[in-house]
Parts: sequence; C-alpha cells; structure tokens
Amino acid sequence: MFYFNKNNYNECTGHGACSIDPSIRSFQEVMLALFRSIAFYIINLERLNYKNNELRLKIIDELSNLVSSSVYTDEQLMSMISYNLYIYKRLKSKYKRVCKSQGVKFKELKLPLKFTSRMNLAEILTQGQHWLAEKNKISKRAQKCYVELLFVAIKSVSLGIMKLVDYGYIDDKAISQVLNSINLMNSRFIQSTKLRNAVLDLVASDIKLWKQRREAQIDAFGKVSKTSVKRTTEAGKAILVSGSNLMDLYHLLEATKDEDVNIYSHGDLLIAHVFDKFKRYPNFKGHFGNVGENYLYDYATFPGVILLTKHGSQNIEHLIRGRLFTTDDIVPKGVEQVKNKNYTRLVQAAKNAKGFTKRTELDSISIGFNFDELDNQFKKLKENFESGKIKNIFVIGTSNFSSEQIDYFEGMLRKLDSSTFVVSFSHHINRENLLFIDVVNNFPMQIIILELLFKYIPITDDKITFFLTKCDANTLSSIINLKQNGAKHLYLSDCPPTVINPEIIKLFQRLYDVNSMTTPSNDLKVILG
Repeated sequence: MFYFNKNNYNECTGHGACSIDPSIRSFQEVMLALFRSIAFYIINLERLNYKNNELRLKIIDELSNLVSSSVYTDEQLMSMISYNLYIYKRLKSKYKRVCKSQGVKFKELKLPLKFTSRMNLAEILTQGQHWLAEKNKISKRAQKCYVELLFVAIKSVSLGIMKLVDYGYIDDKAISQVLNSINLMNSRFIQSTKLRNAVLDLVASDIKLWKQRREAQIDAFGKVSKTSVKRTTEAGKAILVSGSNLMDLYHLLEATKDEDVNIYSHGDLLIAHVFDKFKRYPNFKGHFGNVGENYLYDYATFPGVILLTKHGSQNIEHLIRGRLFTTDDIVPKGVEQVKNKNYTRLVQAAKNAKGFTKRTELDSISIGFNFDELDNQFKKLKENFESGKIKNIFVIGTSNFSSEQIDYFEGMLRKLDSSTFVVSFSHHINRENLLFIDVVNNFPMQIIILELLFKYIPITDDKITFFLTKCDANTLSSIINLKQNGAKHLYLSDCPPTVINPEIIKLFQRLYDVNSMTTPSNDLKVILG
C-alpha cells in the first residue's frame, strides 16, 4: 500500500497535474489562431463605429478559460472551436458589409489554419501542433520569448478582468488592451522591442486589476482583520467550497443560511475568513485541508458535496465523480453545473450524503493581518535596518508547498542569523527575525502589504531579495512588475509547463536577470557573501 505524509504531499508531483496534455497545448494554439482573427475584425469594426461590448467580454471570458480550465471533454473542445469559428465568420461578413456601405476598402485577414465542415477534432489539433512547430522556428530567441510571454500576459489579464466582473465592474480599457495585444500577433514580423513594450503594458494592467479587485473585495465583504480559523469539523451534513472565487462562496452562504448544512472553505478560499461579512454566517464552520494544492486527498476524504468555484485551475481527472458541482462555464465530465445561483440540487445532494458523523478537533490557524500593527512592525524594521542591526531582508512569496520547497525553506530559515529579517507569505518557523503574514494566495492583498513595506524600505535597495515560490499565471507579471520598479535580486522556483514552456522560462530568467533556486547553502552563499 502507498503511504504519504499529507502535509508534504503535492498533486503536482504525485499525479502529474502540473504537466500539460499535448492535445490541450495544441487546442490553445488553435484557439489563439481564432482569437487573433476575431480581434482583428473586432478592432476594425470599432474603427468604423461598430462596437459590441457583449462580444468583447465573451472573448475575454474564453481567453480566461485557457488559464483556469485544464480538464475538457472532446465535445467541449469541439464546441469551443466551433463557436469561435462561427464568431470569426460572422465578424468577417459584417466587416465586409460595413466597408461596402461606408465606401471603405475591405481588409481581409485569413485564418492561419484551415477548417472544413468534415474535419474532426484530431485533424484540427494536428494543425495546431504544426502551427506551434512553425512558431518554434522563429530565429531570434528573444522574439520567441516575448511572443510566449505576450500570450501568458494576455491570459493573465483576461483572467483578472473576469475576476473583477464578479464584483460588477468591467474594465473596458483593459479589454481593449488585450484585444490590441492579440491583434499584434497578426503581424508577420514584430520587433522584439514592440513585443516587450506590449508585455510591459499588459503587466501594468494586471497589477492595476489586482488593486481594483482588492478594493472591490473590501467594498463587497468588509474590512480585513487577523483571524483565527477553525479546522475542526462538526458532526452534520457538509459542503466543501474549493477554488478562489469569494463571490461564489458568498452566494452559497446566502443560499444556505437557513439550511441545516455546514460550509467549509478549501484551498485559496481560506482567505474568506478574514473578511467581516463572512464571519456573520454561523454555518460557515471553518477550513478543511492543510495544503492548498492537496485537493485530491482532501476531496477523497471529505464526506459531503464539493463545489468547485469559477476560475479554478484544478485537475480533477483522478477524482470519482458524483458529488462534484461547479459554477464554472467549463464543466468537466461527471460534474454538475450550478446555474444562476440556484443551489437547490447541490444542497439536496449534501443532505443525501453521509456528512461528518462526529466532531473532529484540530488546531486553528491564524491568517490575515492588522494594518496598523503591520505598519508599526515595518517602522521598527526600518529603524533596525538603518541602524545596521538588520543587514539583509528576504521576502518569500506564496508557495505550492511541495516537499522540495518545504525542505528548501526550512533549511534556509534555520541557517539565517539575526542580521537577516524575513517577511514571508508562506514558509515559516518560530524565529524573532521572521514576520509571517498569511494571506493565502490573495495577490491583491500581497500588493497592499508590499507597498506598505516599500514605504519604509525602498524596493530598489540592494539588500532585499525576493523568492517567488508559486509559479502560476500571476507570477510572471509579479516578476516583471518587481523588476520594473527596481528590484535587484529575484529567485524563482521551478515553473510547471502548464504556465510556460520550460525553454522559454530559462530565456525569460536571463532577459530579466532572475535566478533559479538551487540549495539553501549555495543560494545563501551568493546572497550573503
């Protein structure tokens, strides 16, 4: 029988959830070909005063799905391709009619791929593979890197736009920027400088969207405070809410506030407990599971119903279906979709499930922060830094908590003496020279905290080192933003190929002077001298 330490287990290595299916990579290339052509006609129609806000947002939503969804059926893949092919043909025809009516020359953009009514999915994806191979023949490596980075940034910004839509706000300027960036890819030859500037503009939008979402979260759910979150499970029927979508969790709590069903957060939704509004629901019992990415083990041992919220990126192909629900537009096979905030079937399924038969008590965990308290701590850090008592500052980002990272940071933190101060969003040990701030994987909150730190210790200081330990859609924007603002020393953990091609990430690190994490001893020798 296979045993593992639950606290050190990570699905990324255990089940290959961090590798990308070649067919999905080909599918993304096919979709990019369609999006490029769609963006071309949307932009040209808008120049002729024909603007379709609904379609603009729909394209952004589809782009965001390339980040948040990793499990598709063949029918879903074909449906998405067919829908966007239909949109392309409709836009092309409309643009041609409008050009004729206004006496404007019709500019045609042909699809780089061929589609016929008789083609099956395999034939279409084969074209995607061939087109990807052609892209990889670009002679200039820097240009190849920036093309890939541009696509990563486009997907990241699109996801940020859609997450903000949950709060009722549509950033039309960011949508235009994404469409223009996609259209840029239609140029046969693009200078690396132009690509680089487009990436930088998208990164700036990404950061802006994070800040907007931070404000939207406060407006929707109240102020943030340091909070002790229970991990104790109570006897009774239960629903586990997984992912990162706070609004989905809020709507479920509203729908179940008079039901005899307990709600538990999972993964990044741990952060919900720091907001005032979520503390008002007595059936919101606490958090289930220890590690954010340990979802396969957690799901398998949870005796109730599981809700997968929108914009999640979990690979659930190894799970037994039957008690999984989702609010997402892309619905994996065997998972039931929740539409229009109607949770009736989900609640009934939870009541029919076994539930927890007894109370199981576990230690609580502390998350969140008090702004005034944090401000005072950073003031004191500045005093110690200027006096020479503190000589170096390490900032450790959020983590996927793989066994390798746990070993790395435990080893590193134990080697540090009191002259190095650590601000950590993930790994920690009980040391006076370490300030642990658990905001889970909430990038908007991290931005606010880092801005407060930089008010006292300039980001440009040569004695600050940043460790980026969770490589996802937001990471590359974070790195570029830090570098643009003058950060000198950055270390990056391994990036899964679901985020970016490993060859490209190596080139990216050289272009932006980003180091790879090796061993605690080697890295400390380089950093501290």
